[in-house]
Amino acid sequence: MSRRAIRNAIQSRWSSFESSLSCVSLIRPHIIYPIRLEPGANITIAFGHPDPDLLRPRSHVSFTAIESIRVERRESNSSHYISSIHRYSYRISFEDGIGEALAFHWEETTDDGGVTYPHLHLGRWFHPRSSLTEIQDIHKLHIPTSAVSLAMIIRFLIEELGVEPLRTKWDEILANVLD
Repeated sequence: MSRRAIRNAIQSRWSSFESSLSCVSLIRPHIIYPIRLEPGANITIAFGHPDPDLLRPRSHVSFTAIESIRVERRESNSSHYISSIHRYSYRISFEDGIGEALAFHWEETTDDGGVTYPHLHLGRWFHPRSSLTEIQDIHKLHIPTSAVSLAMIIRFLIEELGVEPLRTKWDEILANVLD
């Protein structure tokens, strides 16, 4: 087992994560390593965890991004390793007191029989004026989505929520990130 090859696979994923985030934040993500770094171990890349980080100075949006990755051999007899995402959580909050607004989640497997398809949670602030108001805990609904990447969420923050990008070529950076 080559620790260098495993670390290179982790570094490759971290670089994509960091490139996407650099479009809206000066704060760098961190890596949480397991006690034993070996193939199949879970590694977490995190930004704004446990508390959301405010994006760009004077922004109204806070953000948390967490990806759990697993490093595996590319082929059973190969010395090359690849990293793949097996869980993500991207949470968007607003600083005007309404708290978490949107949370995109996906988990490959769960121990408790929970939801394993990509989904969206709406914040507690969301109160539709329809028969859905009978649902007391609308924020607990798992609204199905396709899988989303961190680059897609960063693009959403910039284009739809008005977060001002820090990088002039943010569009090109996000288009070139490997997800």
